[in-house]
Amino acid sequence: MAFAQLPTLQELDSMDPEEAAGVKAMIADSNGLTLEEVEEALVTFKGVSNMGYVDLDAVSTHEGFEFAGELTEDETALAESGVKRIKASGKSGVVNMVEFLSVWAVRGQSAPEDPGRSQQSLPPDELSQQSVDRPVQEDDPEEQGAEEEDQAASVADGALVEVYRAHMQSANRKCNVLVEQSLDVPSGQLLSLIAPGNHPRVFNLRLEDQDVSIIMTTLEPVYHSLAKIDLSYNKVGNAGAQALAKGCTMATRLHTLMLRCNDIGQEGCDALCKTLRDCHSLRKLDFAQNPLGKLGGLSIAELLQVSVTLQELAMEDAQIDVDALIAVVSVLHVSNQSLKMVNLGNPRLFSQQEEHTTHIARMLRVNTGLTEVFLPKMRIRDTGMEVIVSYLLENKTLRVLDLRCNEIGWQGGKLLGVLLGTDCQLMRLNVSSNRIGEHQEVEGTRAISKALLHNRMLVHLDMNHNQLCDQALLELASAVDANGTLESVALFHNGWGQAASVAFHRILGDRSRVFAIKADFQTYEVDQEIFVCQTQSESRPVSAYNV
Repeated sequence: MAFAQLPTLQELDSMDPEEAAGVKAMIADSNGLTLEEVEEALVTFKGVSNMGYVDLDAVSTHEGFEFAGELTEDETALAESGVKRIKASGKSGVVNMVEFLSVWAVRGQSAPEDPGRSQQSLPPDELSQQSVDRPVQEDDPEEQGAEEEDQAASVADGALVEVYRAHMQSANRKCNVLVEQSLDVPSGQLLSLIAPGNHPRVFNLRLEDQDVSIIMTTLEPVYHSLAKIDLSYNKVGNAGAQALAKGCTMATRLHTLMLRCNDIGQEGCDALCKTLRDCHSLRKLDFAQNPLGKLGGLSIAELLQVSVTLQELAMEDAQIDVDALIAVVSVLHVSNQSLKMVNLGNPRLFSQQEEHTTHIARMLRVNTGLTEVFLPKMRIRDTGMEVIVSYLLENKTLRVLDLRCNEIGWQGGKLLGVLLGTDCQLMRLNVSSNRIGEHQEVEGTRAISKALLHNRMLVHLDMNHNQLCDQALLELASAVDANGTLESVALFHNGWGQAASVAFHRILGDRSRVFAIKADFQTYEVDQEIFVCQTQSESRPVSAYNV
């Protein structure tokens, strides 16, 4: 039986004993293992797997690992032995059942020596890939060992930096000091390529496609040690993205890829997404402010459909159209529950029907994985808010919601009051740059204020640039004063009058509060009159994406 056709554990359990024994014998023969080692591997996989995958880093770093599967006493003993074997193997990343067996294939010593199975001497990553994609080939163990020693030495003696400088000199290009710093790492450490173009030292020396190609060629001996890539705010285009994609095929420990604000189009995005489907260690992906277009957005949707490890995705200002936006949202609605944070801001929308809002609302009702959702510049109006709030009432996992720069009016504000007044689990809400207080309207703000009197979850509220009048701000002041859990507010950019200024002057100076309120403004008194000035809020703004 080929590795790629292994049955699942459920299928093995449903087989009759003779058929299951035959499958295990085939696995043992294919891997060069004994039947006892195969049994130990399968039981361990049952105990530590989650949805058919195992996070080897979590297993290796936690003492007293608690098994997720239901194991008997004998199986628990086998699984504990298997966990020790995993820790000793040094393997990392998120692996499926086929790759999981490579731990035993490399470490197993009880199997008889077979000259025809020289793949036993291969490194774990190469062994897993060779087992899945191609038949066993004979390699010289001494040659493999010498190659690994040369790779380690290239990092230890700083040869990577010298190779990079030589390549850049031959191409008649200037070296990037941030790239040099990233390449100069001690032996045995993971490598992070951190070279954002907005850094003061390289502001006028931003990376282009040719630079990226040279960097990836330099990194070829240590792809397996590459953990993070940050090439944000450079001039990387499709050719540079394709060079990155080629390197990422062997970057088995890559957990962060940040390419914000470059010039990557549809072809480059598609090449990267196809490669990243097999990168089971990837946790964060940032494609924001790139001209990805429709096809780029669809490529990201396809990536989300197969990824079970990606947790943060930023794709705002990526020039995706409504079809690509709906495709991404549909995947999050139907199949992807692993993503924790998503930023979909500012797509190219031309319709007035808000069909995208309906898709987003339906997704938010059933997706229990997302905890932070950023929807700025989505052209959401009061009718869209009615749909979103009606479905959000059923969501108990969302913690951060960003609705800045939309078209929400006072009726949408009343709907937000309904949401906050129920069993809402939101902790941070940003509705800045909307129209809640337009034309001296206070009903929307009053509804939010009444909800805050009973809400015990919200810790940050941003209502800047909402044209709130003095009466609306006074309503908020009463709610902020009565609310014991709210930690920070952002209200400076509104229409302040004396009544609201006096109220917040008293609140900000109240030392009887358990936790002082933090705000983006300060109050001060001059000639018995209270004035308001802007300050830098100490709280993390909800509209910011942590990069």
